[in-house]
Amino acid sequence: INLLNFLTWPLSQMSVLIGETKRDLASAERIFSVIDSVVERNDGQAFPIDFSQPAVVFDKVTFAYPNQEHVAIRDVSFSVNMNETIAFVGPSGGGKSTITKLLMGYYDTYEGQIRVFGHELRDWNLTALRHLLALVTQETFLFPESIGENIHYGNLKRPFAAVEDAAREAQAESFILAQSKGYDAILGEMGDTLSGGQKQRLAIARAIMKDASIVLLDEATSALDLESEALVQIALDRMLKSKTGIVIAHRLSTIRHAKKIYVLDQGVLVESGTHASLLEAAGTYARLYQRQHLLDDGEGLHENLDL
Repeated sequence: INLLNFLTWPLSQMSVLIGETKRDLASAERIFSVIDSVVERNDGQAFPIDFSQPAVVFDKVTFAYPNQEHVAIRDVSFSVNMNETIAFVGPSGGGKSTITKLLMGYYDTYEGQIRVFGHELRDWNLTALRHLLALVTQETFLFPESIGENIHYGNLKRPFAAVEDAAREAQAESFILAQSKGYDAILGEMGDTLSGGQKQRLAIARAIMKDASIVLLDEATSALDLESEALVQIALDRMLKSKTGIVIAHRLSTIRHAKKIYVLDQGVLVESGTHASLLEAAGTYARLYQRQHLLDDGEGLHENLDL
């Protein structure tokens, strides 16, 4: 019996060890993927902003993600001037988010030209380029630090006093002050103590704090309820008044006032124009808008559509 105990105890622990081994292997895989990742280039120049040039120009850009044969965008051309806002809409997987990824410098294996203030994107120093850009996405990354520190992270060179101004402009001051410690309240992991709308308003406050020349909004309101969306949209409209904006939207009602709207379908620009002209053309945009409008009015749905 004593000898059998030496045999049965290891056997009973085997299932636990197998589970732990699989978990550790998954963690090791993630760690080594970081170690083996390609370091971003650190060359290029920090060009001065030339206000006589368009803020962003895509000139016949074609791009496919590494190790994929499918082309994400094909022969895409557009331009946006300083203090203008343009928008991209279209079916999921149409290539809209690829626009922001290329502009952020995540990939430089595209064909054609991407120019920022008159200079080819591949000639820019990535750090200098990203100082000009503020990105607000659907998924907001928040540190488990204080609310004030999360906003201040947008631009650590600015005084901490500017945090309150940014929060006020982002429609975030009311819920911040409702916290027991206000701006010193510590957030949970990924901001799990806040609602989706509150997290988005903190992300907008951080972007305002950065005071970048070009603002990229990648479906920033698509996962919000109607009330939160209205508050976030007010904050976005205020921020874009004095900025160059490139907006990717599923909620078509949020981009009605864009200077120009581009419709991307399977990586190709199929339509472009103002909200009114695209509705009048009765094409893809008009069909998407009417479908969303009918769902919102007829069924009371304010959810993200797989357009």
